[in-house]
Amino acid sequence: MQILSTRADVLAFTKHIKTQGGTICLVPTMGFFHAGHLALMQGAGEIADVVMVSLFVNPTQFAKGEDLDCYPKDFASDCRKAEGVGVAALFCPDVEEMYPEACQTAVGVPGLSHKLCGHSRPD
Repeated sequence: MQILSTRADVLAFTKHIKTQGGTICLVPTMGFFHAGHLALMQGAGEIADVVMVSLFVNPTQFAKGEDLDCYPKDFASDCRKAEGVGVAALFCPDVEEMYPEACQTAVGVPGLSHKLCGHSRPD
């Protein structure tokens, strides 16, 4: 299993698979894999030639008072579990890679952001 840490790594990996005519399925996660994650990874392997998993604890998903630093992490275990279900690549960027200083992109979805968990998590 390849460990990818930059967007450039992902581009090179996906380009290589595509030039061989392969298909890729991405399973986005925040890590600390459990049976549900592994089932998604296995299902992805049934519909694509190659499975890539992103493992990124996204700080923008945490509101004030929610302790980002306490989010559970076990990178070694996640690697073993992903490899065990046939994942070909694990994309593990750091915050600076995902949100470079010059980043100015934000997405807002009026209406949708206030439903489901957005109702109780306005941030």
